[in-house]
Amino acid sequence: MKRFRRILILVLCVLPLALSAQEQDYITHTVKWYEDLNSIAKTYNVDPQDIIDLNGLKSTVLKRRQELKIPLKKAKDKLSNVGNAVKDIAQQAAEQLDSTATNIGEYLGQVFSRIFNRQTDRVKATLILPFSTANGINGSNYDFYSGVLLAVRDLADQGINTDLQVFDMRSNSNPASASELSDSDVIIGPLSTANISTVLQDCPWGKYVVSPLDSRAASLAESGMRVIQAPSSADMQLSEIVSWIAEERKPSDKLILFTENNATPTALASKLAASGMQYNTINYGILQGRNVINNLQSLMNPNAVNHVVIASENEAFVNDVVRNLNLMAFRDYNVVLYGPSRIRNFETIDVENFHNTHLHLCSSYFIDYEDPAVKHFLMAYRALFNAEPGPYAFQGYDTAKYFISMFADYGSDWVRHMSDRNVRGLQSDFYFTHTGMGGYLNQAVRRVVYDTDLSIRLLK
Repeated sequence: MKRFRRILILVLCVLPLALSAQEQDYITHTVKWYEDLNSIAKTYNVDPQDIIDLNGLKSTVLKRRQELKIPLKKAKDKLSNVGNAVKDIAQQAAEQLDSTATNIGEYLGQVFSRIFNRQTDRVKATLILPFSTANGINGSNYDFYSGVLLAVRDLADQGINTDLQVFDMRSNSNPASASELSDSDVIIGPLSTANISTVLQDCPWGKYVVSPLDSRAASLAESGMRVIQAPSSADMQLSEIVSWIAEERKPSDKLILFTENNATPTALASKLAASGMQYNTINYGILQGRNVINNLQSLMNPNAVNHVVIASENEAFVNDVVRNLNLMAFRDYNVVLYGPSRIRNFETIDVENFHNTHLHLCSSYFIDYEDPAVKHFLMAYRALFNAEPGPYAFQGYDTAKYFISMFADYGSDWVRHMSDRNVRGLQSDFYFTHTGMGGYLNQAVRRVVYDTDLSIRLLK
């Protein structure tokens, strides 16, 4: 081991000296996947324009493994510093190897995995969407496509080149041939459960179809079909609500469940009952809403947090409960309302009431416009398309970037590695688990808080 250490240090120390001893006017640098022109110029302490001039570059976009000439005279000082840094790194690496002699293979595997973790810099992707309908163009799907295009452009800047083929699925027939699907590394779309099943019939074994928008297609993944459900399901939102309550609830806090009289029990009520947490239930009909405030006050604790869940799909009933909770908030009761993303779509509920009741929202999609990455996307989208991106554009970007990157990093075995990589997107996150059958489901749900100062925060 000590002999190996001496050899390692000797080789790494001699390398920069050998480079500086060359009599030519430049050194050669091979572009790595994470580098761009500016970062390379900064590494060698040269002006980016000097690299452009010496190499006759017509574009500042570089490709992975591209060889660049770096002006030697301007790089000498920097090389000396690099040599010293390399020696320090070599010494640290050697000491680490000494202390972990029994795990050399594992250690080196981790090091080289971080450096050379990309399997390919070219990905063949297929996008299948219904762009045309009987009523004309489907604008939402064109927005999704625009987001995909922007993701492809950004991936190219990172050294991943995408061959993208796009198909318009105007009917229930598959517009892509079996050979075209066979040649694809990543297949995104179509949308509906029926159309996904149709495309799967022409896919060879081992190919997966990404369901990009419709959460109902999760049933295909759960039934054993080769489907990857990109948006997390409504059921996952409900499970996240119960988990969130369990994390935040203190022994002195109250938990209250609202149910509608003569209504079928909802999935949320069932999940709360199965959680084992103790709670009180208020059950009433919409016509009794004016009389429920006294019952509510008797159950709430004025000196603790009152966690509230509304188990109903009826907008009028939910609106009435929120109105009563809003009254309790004005009476200085600490109220925290939990709900899935669809509660935001109820038009009869004043959004200010969500803030007053400190709404804790669980959603598959949420955009934090203070996020620098989101701001960058907005500027790029406006510049390219002269339009404002909607939720479909964000989803197209997140979906394409995640799955194309997965193939680039892991090659043909990329699906098996999805459970190992959790990724935060602009609007949605990706955390996949295998169903135990044939498909994969996204378990990621964003937690959003409506604060009483009228701000909205993304927690995770």
